[in-house]
Amino acid sequence: MVNRIACFIACFTAIVLANATLSAQETTQKVSDQFRRMDRDKDQKRTKEEFPGPLFDRLDADKDGGITAEEDQAFVRRRIMHRFC
Repeated sequence: MVNRIACFIACFTAIVLANATLSAQETTQKVSDQFRRMDRDKDQKRTKEEFPGPLFDRLDADKDGGITAEEDQAFVRRRIMHRFC
């Protein structure tokens, strides 16, 4: 009986983690697509003119005045991890 309960818990945990990972991957892809659409001059960076608002400084991790797709995705991953942890 104990083995069945342990197996159930392990399977349930695996399913939950798999769904969270899939959701994170889907979110990252959506962010990438949205990033490309919002990059009006197609220079692979979003400037304050392309992304006005208070979040710009939080997303611009290297403080070079532009947000890259990598910085954008890293911000989203941190937000997802914050939600689950």
